[in-house]
Amino acid sequence: MKGSVSDTAFRHLDGARVEVLDGPQAGMWTTADASGSFSLSGTFDDATRFRATKDGHLAATQVSRTFPNSSGRLLIFSLEVPAPPVNMAGDYTLTFIADSACVGLPDDVRTRTYAATITPWSSTSFNVALSGASFLPSHDSFPIGVAGDYLTFWFADPAVVEQIAANTQIELYGSAGVSVGTSGVSTIAVSWDGEFEYSQTECESKNHQLILTRR
Repeated sequence: MKGSVSDTAFRHLDGARVEVLDGPQAGMWTTADASGSFSLSGTFDDATRFRATKDGHLAATQVSRTFPNSSGRLLIFSLEVPAPPVNMAGDYTLTFIADSACVGLPDDVRTRTYAATITPWSSTSFNVALSGASFLPSHDSFPIGVAGDYLTFWFADPAVVEQIAANTQIELYGSAGVSVGTSGVSTIAVSWDGEFEYSQTECESKNHQLILTRR
C-alpha cells in the first residue's frame, strides 16, 4: 500500500508517522519522506484503519481504498492545523505577471488580469472561479488550500487557459504559497513557481508574480 501525507495547504509533511490500527499488522508504522510519500506492506482490507500524526497538526484516521488503474491500495492524508483557517471568501481582482526575465513573450500578454470569485470548497479549501476573459471549458478555476493563515494557490495541469484567438491561447500553471496573517486579506502579492505559456513560447520560472486584491 502506498500513500501520502500533506497539510491542508498541500504542503508535504516530511516525517509524519502513519500507523496501522487494525488487523494482522496492527501496530506497524512508518514515516513519510520529504515528498510526503510512504508505503506499507501487509494484509489490509476496507475495514483496516490507519492513523497519521505530525507535531503541530491534528491527527487523522481513515481507511485505505483501491482505485482504478492503481497497483494496490492507496491512502491519502491531509492533516489540519489547530489554528482556524483564514476566510478567503469574496470578490477579487487576480493578476498574473510573467517574470521579466522571460524572453519571447509579447508585451501585451505578459500581464493577465481577471475577476475572481472565491467560495468555500470545504472547511480548509476554497475555489477560485475566474471571469472577464474567454477560457477553455473547465480551465477557469482552481483551488486554494488553507492551513491556519497559510495559503497555497494551486493552478496545475494547467488550470487556467485563456483563449486569445481561434488558435492562440495562454496557459498558466504552477503554485504559490504565502502566510497572510489573521487580520483579513485585502491584497496578496506573491511569486509563483510554474510556467507561463503563449503560442510557441514557454517560460518556466520561480519569479512570476501573482497579485490578488479584494474588490
